[in-house]
Amino acid sequence: MRSEHLRTKLCDAQATSAHLAPKERMGQVEATIVASNIVFSGLGLLGLGWLAAAYDPALAYLVAGAVLLVTVLAVKGVRTQADAADIERAARAGPQSPRRAPGEVPR
Repeated sequence: MRSEHLRTKLCDAQATSAHLAPKERMGQVEATIVASNIVFSGLGLLGLGWLAAAYDPALAYLVAGAVLLVTVLAVKGVRTQADAADIERAARAGPQSPRRAPGEVPR
C-alpha cells in the first residue's frame, strides 16, 4: 500500500509537468519523461551496486532511502504549489452556475 502511494506521488509530479506543457509539445514532454526515468534509474542502480560492492550493502540501502525521501518531499512541494495555483485560479474565476442532471428542468 505504501509503495503504491509513493508511485502515485511520482505520477502526480509527471502529470503536473504535462499539465503545464503546451499541447503541441506533449509528445516531446512524454518522451523526455520516459527517457529520463530510464536513464536515471539505470545510473542509480549502477551507483547503488557500486556502493554495495565497494563498501557495504547497508550503505547502499541508506543512500537509496535518502534519495527516495528527497524525491517524495520534492514531489509533495510541486503538487502543493500546483494545488495552490488551481485553488487561486478557481477563486479568480468566480461562482459558476450549478450543474444539473441530464434532463433536469431549471426552476
